[in-house]
Amino acid sequence: MLRKLFWMNNKIISILETKDVNPTAVRIVVLELFFRHKHALSLQDLEEKLPWSDKASLFRTLKTFEQHEILHKIDDGHKAAKYALSVEHHDEHHHLVHPHFHCVKCHKTICLDPQKLHFSTVPKGFQITDYSLVIKGVCKDCV
Repeated sequence: MLRKLFWMNNKIISILETKDVNPTAVRIVVLELFFRHKHALSLQDLEEKLPWSDKASLFRTLKTFEQHEILHKIDDGHKAAKYALSVEHHDEHHHLVHPHFHCVKCHKTICLDPQKLHFSTVPKGFQITDYSLVIKGVCKDCV
C-alpha cells in the first residue's frame, strides 16, 4: 500500500512539473482525488472530500489545472461545473470529440472515449471555436 501511494505521488508530482505547475500539498491531494475517481468532480465535491481545505484554494487549484490542461471543464447542464482529467491530445486526435455521459439519477458525469464526429457545414460567416457533447441517461449503477 505504501509503495502504491509513493508511486502515485511521484506520478502526480511528475505530471505537475511537466505542466509547469508547482506541486504544492493541496495540488497533489486534489490531483490524486481525480486519479482515484472514475467520474468528474465539482468544486463542491472537492470541498466535501477535503473539508480541511478552503474553497478559494480549491477553486484556484481547479483553474490552474484547467489553464495548464491537466483537467478539463465539463458543462453537463447542472449549475455547477465539473472537472475531469484531460486526455493527452496528439495530432491525429484533433478531429475527435471528447464526449461525456451524465447520469440523470446519481448526477455523476464520466468521460467517454474520444469519438469521430463530423459536423455539417456551419452557415456562412459562422466559425466553430469550441464544442462539447454530453450524453444524458442512466448509468449502470443506477439501472
